[in-house]
Amino acid sequence: MTLDINKYRIAYSSQKHTAARRGIEFNLTFQEWCEFWGEDIERRGNGKDSLQMQRFEDIGPYALGNIRKGTPKQNSKTWGNMERKRNAEQAAIDLQSELDAAMNEPSAEPFDDDGIDPHYYNMGIKSSYRHRYFHGYKHN
Repeated sequence: MTLDINKYRIAYSSQKHTAARRGIEFNLTFQEWCEFWGEDIERRGNGKDSLQMQRFEDIGPYALGNIRKGTPKQNSKTWGNMERKRNAEQAAIDLQSELDAAMNEPSAEPFDDDGIDPHYYNMGIKSSYRHRYFHGYKHN
């Protein structure tokens, strides 16, 4: 591998700047960045057979222990999976907020007691009292 240090410093600075613009921490020194890429440094890019630095689950900083090399196709797949996961999590949060708000709303009109045993409506289970007296069963 021919080491063109200026070319690699520009690539390192560009990647660090792009991460900052996207609001992602970039916690790699130039030395760590070069060691990470190693022999694959010339394969960096956006082409089909190129390699990209990717964060695990597309979260957290660009840092040793949270990065890997992968193709653009792999990167897009990871991003899509994580986007679906984030959308599902947000939908669950939104639903819970709606349910919480509904719990704080006033209840419907009070139940009009027409003389029916209130236990008859307890959790949808008929009480034996109601069953005996209103369905033709005799009691002792």
